[in-house]
Amino acid sequence: MSLSKKKSRPIKVDNLDYRYIISTTRIDEDSNYKLNVTIQIAEGQGAVLSIKGLVTRDFWLDFSDVPRNIENYPVILPSHIEKFIRKGIKEGWSPQNKDSNFSLKIGE
Repeated sequence: MSLSKKKSRPIKVDNLDYRYIISTTRIDEDSNYKLNVTIQIAEGQGAVLSIKGLVTRDFWLDFSDVPRNIENYPVILPSHIEKFIRKGIKEGWSPQNKDSNFSLKIGE
């Protein structure tokens, strides 16, 4: 499996090109969503790094409370993706090998 170039974003870390996708899944009635981050080396079909444990809320449902609760709406920046890649490699993810997928638990 290779991440689609049309649906993913590029990032370069340590002179290697990666692609990543951020998606959401609703997890409860209070409009909390699980953030799913999937990262893979850009060329070839290396192992996928899946980030688990990130949760956000629906910004538009809480719009009037935003100034007081801004920490409930995490924004994932390219710098976070870079940290996820480095942490995944440190914990055993081999991005260039076709090994089984690797999960990294964040925020749990």
